[in-house]
Amino acid sequence: MNRRDFLGAGGAGMAMGVSGCLSDLAVNVPPSNDNSATNEEVPDEKSEQGHADPLTASAEVSTDDVRDGLDNETICQSEASEAAFHVIQSELGDSFDEAESDDSWQSITPSVSSSDGVSIRMTTVLSRNGDVRRTPKSDFEEVVEVTPETVDITVDIDGETYQCTDDVTVVQEAEQED
Repeated sequence: MNRRDFLGAGGAGMAMGVSGCLSDLAVNVPPSNDNSATNEEVPDEKSEQGHADPLTASAEVSTDDVRDGLDNETICQSEASEAAFHVIQSELGDSFDEAESDDSWQSITPSVSSSDGVSIRMTTVLSRNGDVRRTPKSDFEEVVEVTPETVDITVDIDGETYQCTDDVTVVQEAEQED
């Protein structure tokens, strides 16, 4: 064994010994929840029914525009969530226009789910290490105040009329990027 081989073997052994110690330390360090890089806090998850006057609306939908497999009730609820979202858009006006340019309004979306029914979701997106990547410009209380309490909508689907009345819930949540 020449000097170079000897030093290489010794260095590799030393690195393996030290790397085991260092990796044990890294595993025991709790993940950082420090969002100081973005100066934004992760909001608490919560939900509340809208406070604004009930909305009555109508919509016309072609089955060509609807995904296969959706039942009429889901289509009706989807149109109701869109109608509620448009009310929020118009009520917040300038806030909406300003926010549109920086993608923060992609953080407020209309939604229909079996658990929440018709909802407006305010989603704060976090990086893998917990930093806030994207968050709505408007605060939760402001959105709740302008969101209709209920939406009563009549939907015409290729000449057939369906009606649904749904409560509208504003949901504030945080989700981590993949």
